[in-house]
Amino acid sequence: MEKSNEKKLKKTAERLGLTPEHIPRYIAIIMDGNGRWAKKKNLPRAEGHHQGAKTVEKIAQLCVDFGIESLTLYSFSIENWKRPKREVNSLMHLYTQYLVEIRPTLMKNNVKLIHLGQLAQLPFSGKNRTRKNH
Repeated sequence: MEKSNEKKLKKTAERLGLTPEHIPRYIAIIMDGNGRWAKKKNLPRAEGHHQGAKTVEKIAQLCVDFGIESLTLYSFSIENWKRPKREVNSLMHLYTQYLVEIRPTLMKNNVKLIHLGQLAQLPFSGKNRTRKNH
Protein backbone atom coordinates (compact mmCIF):
# COMPACT_ATOMS: atom_id res chain seq x y z
CA MET A 1 0.00 0.00 0.00
CA GLU A 2 1.42 3.41 -0.91
CA LYS A 3 2.17 5.91 1.85
CA SER A 4 -0.58 8.43 1.00
CA ASN A 5 -3.18 5.66 1.09
CA GLU A 6 -1.76 4.38 4.36
CA LYS A 7 -2.06 7.88 5.86
CA LYS A 8 -5.68 8.15 4.71
CA LEU A 9 -6.44 4.76 6.23
CA LYS A 10 -4.87 5.72 9.58
CA LYS A 11 -6.74 9.03 9.62
CA THR A 12 -10.04 7.26 8.89
CA ALA A 13 -9.37 4.71 11.63
CA GLU A 14 -8.58 7.45 14.16
CA ARG A 15 -11.72 9.36 13.25
CA LEU A 16 -13.80 6.22 13.85
CA GLY A 17 -11.94 5.18 17.01
CA LEU A 18 -10.57 2.05 15.34
CA THR A 19 -7.21 0.65 14.36
CA PRO A 20 -6.29 0.62 10.65
CA GLU A 21 -6.65 -3.17 10.68
CA HIS A 22 -10.38 -2.76 11.35
CA ILE A 23 -10.99 -0.57 8.30
CA PRO A 24 -12.01 -2.58 5.23
CA ARG A 25 -9.62 -2.57 2.31
CA TYR A 26 -12.29 -3.87 -0.06
CA ILE A 27 -15.99 -3.05 -0.36
CA ALA A 28 -18.52 -4.68 -2.66
CA ILE A 29 -21.96 -3.23 -3.33
CA ILE A 30 -24.89 -4.81 -5.13
CA MET A 31 -26.71 -1.92 -6.76
CA ASP A 32 -30.37 -2.70 -6.35
CA GLY A 33 -33.50 -0.74 -5.62
CA ASN A 34 -33.08 2.42 -7.70
CA GLY A 35 -36.35 1.77 -9.51
CA ARG A 36 -38.21 1.07 -6.25
CA TRP A 37 -36.73 4.23 -4.71
CA ALA A 38 -38.04 6.27 -7.64
CA LYS A 39 -41.46 4.62 -7.46
CA LYS A 40 -41.79 5.50 -3.74
CA LYS A 41 -41.08 9.12 -4.64
CA ASN A 42 -43.43 9.07 -7.65
CA LEU A 43 -40.50 9.64 -10.00
CA PRO A 44 -39.68 7.86 -13.27
CA ARG A 45 -37.47 4.76 -12.95
CA ALA A 46 -34.80 6.54 -15.01
CA GLU A 47 -34.52 9.18 -12.27
CA GLY A 48 -33.91 6.43 -9.74
CA HIS A 49 -31.06 5.11 -11.86
CA HIS A 50 -29.66 8.62 -12.29
CA GLN A 51 -29.70 9.18 -8.52
CA GLY A 52 -28.06 5.77 -8.06
CA ALA A 53 -25.21 6.88 -10.34
CA LYS A 54 -24.75 10.05 -8.27
CA THR A 55 -24.61 7.94 -5.12
CA VAL A 56 -21.96 5.70 -6.68
CA GLU A 57 -19.87 8.76 -7.45
CA LYS A 58 -20.07 9.88 -3.81
CA ILE A 59 -19.21 6.40 -2.52
CA ALA A 60 -16.25 6.11 -4.91
CA GLN A 61 -14.89 9.47 -3.72
CA LEU A 62 -15.30 8.44 -0.08
CA CYS A 63 -13.36 5.25 -0.81
CA VAL A 64 -10.51 7.36 -2.21
CA ASP A 65 -10.69 9.78 0.73
CA PHE A 66 -10.78 7.01 3.34
CA GLY A 67 -8.02 4.88 1.81
CA ILE A 68 -10.26 2.00 0.73
CA GLU A 69 -8.24 0.13 -1.90
CA SER A 70 -10.99 -1.60 -3.90
CA LEU A 71 -14.64 -1.00 -4.63
CA THR A 72 -16.68 -3.50 -6.62
CA LEU A 73 -20.10 -2.55 -7.97
CA TYR A 74 -22.45 -5.24 -9.19
CA SER A 75 -24.49 -2.94 -11.34
CA PHE A 76 -26.16 -4.88 -14.13
CA SER A 77 -27.09 -8.54 -14.07
CA ILE A 78 -28.01 -10.78 -16.97
CA GLU A 79 -31.60 -10.56 -15.70
CA ASN A 80 -31.57 -6.81 -16.36
CA TRP A 81 -31.43 -7.48 -20.11
CA LYS A 82 -35.00 -8.80 -19.79
CA ARG A 83 -36.30 -5.37 -18.80
CA PRO A 84 -38.16 -3.27 -21.37
CA LYS A 85 -35.84 -2.26 -24.22
CA ARG A 86 -36.38 1.43 -23.49
CA GLU A 87 -35.22 1.00 -19.88
CA VAL A 88 -32.17 -1.05 -20.93
CA ASN A 89 -31.24 1.59 -23.51
CA SER A 90 -31.63 4.30 -20.88
CA LEU A 91 -29.36 2.39 -18.48
CA MET A 92 -26.71 1.86 -21.18
CA HIS A 93 -26.84 5.55 -22.08
CA LEU A 94 -26.47 6.49 -18.41
CA TYR A 95 -23.54 4.08 -18.03
CA THR A 96 -21.61 5.43 -21.03
CA GLN A 97 -22.42 9.06 -20.18
CA TYR A 98 -21.29 8.48 -16.61
CA LEU A 99 -17.98 6.97 -17.73
CA VAL A 100 -17.23 10.02 -19.86
CA GLU A 101 -18.09 12.42 -17.03
CA ILE A 102 -16.09 10.69 -14.30
CA ARG A 103 -13.03 9.76 -16.38
CA PRO A 104 -11.02 12.89 -15.39
CA THR A 105 -11.77 12.24 -11.70
CA LEU A 106 -10.80 8.59 -12.02
CA MET A 107 -7.51 9.56 -13.64
CA LYS A 108 -6.79 12.28 -11.06
CA ASN A 109 -7.35 9.82 -8.21
CA ASN A 110 -5.35 7.07 -9.94
CA VAL A 111 -8.44 4.85 -10.02
CA LYS A 112 -8.49 1.87 -12.33
CA LEU A 113 -11.86 0.86 -13.74
CA ILE A 114 -12.20 -2.80 -14.63
CA HIS A 115 -15.37 -3.95 -16.32
CA LEU A 116 -16.20 -7.56 -15.54
CA GLY A 117 -18.82 -9.44 -17.43
CA GLN A 118 -20.06 -9.64 -20.97
CA LEU A 119 -18.56 -6.64 -22.74
CA ALA A 120 -19.96 -7.86 -26.05
CA GLN A 121 -23.46 -6.82 -24.99
CA LEU A 122 -22.50 -3.24 -24.16
CA PRO A 123 -23.19 -0.56 -26.75
CA PHE A 124 -20.18 0.05 -29.01
CA SER A 125 -19.42 3.43 -27.43
CA GLY A 126 -19.58 1.90 -23.95
CA LYS A 127 -16.96 -0.70 -24.84
CA ASN A 128 -14.61 1.96 -26.17
CA ARG A 129 -15.10 4.23 -23.19
CA THR A 130 -14.61 1.35 -20.77
CA ARG A 131 -11.33 0.37 -22.42
CA LYS A 132 -10.04 3.96 -22.24
CA ASN A 133 -10.49 3.93 -18.46
CA HIS A 134 -8.11 1.10 -17.65
